[in-house]
Amino acid sequence: MKKVFIISAVAASFLVFGCKTEINVESAASNVATYRMGKLTGKINGSLPKILAATNYTLERRLGYMRTGEITSNPLVNKVRARMPDDRRVDVVIRDLGNNVAEVEVSVTDSELIICQRIFNEIASQCRDSGVY
Repeated sequence: MKKVFIISAVAASFLVFGCKTEINVESAASNVATYRMGKLTGKINGSLPKILAATNYTLERRLGYMRTGEITSNPLVNKVRARMPDDRRVDVVIRDLGNNVAEVEVSVTDSELIICQRIFNEIASQCRDSGVY
């Protein structure tokens, strides 16, 4: 009976907390991002409006995705939604952490790590190229 309880507790904790993987990214703020439960989260240097502009440019012009929505009502958190050519949804959430650093969270339908990492790296690269840093 004890073994069944322990096994079910361990299984429940995996469902609740999920697995966490650290991924190398090309950001000046931090070269490590965390992939957990289908979302890649990392830090990028720059102000919130400039990172939002870099995100919009990256999704539409560099990657060729169709931007379908943007929520900018909260001054500390911005959200951008886009669609890939194969109609998978891409969500990017940008949170201002202060001191000219923002946390960027990328998620894609079907939660593919490689695609999330590519989008994050492209946004960080666009921030560097456009002089956001």
